[in-house]
Amino acid sequence: MPEWIAMDAGSCDALCTLTADACYASCPGSGLPGRIQCMRDCLGAYDACMETCLGH
Repeated sequence: MPEWIAMDAGSCDALCTLTADACYASCPGSGLPGRIQCMRDCLGAYDACMETCLGH
């Protein structure tokens, strides 16, 4: 587990949003099977990223 340097919420949001955007971009296209689950997984990963980044 990498040691995180505590960052403010804005920095964490920017970092985690970039990661989430890349995740969303890798999801199947609109209307394709698996897209909804992929989007949910990305959102979950964003939440986990924020928690880790903020040190909670």
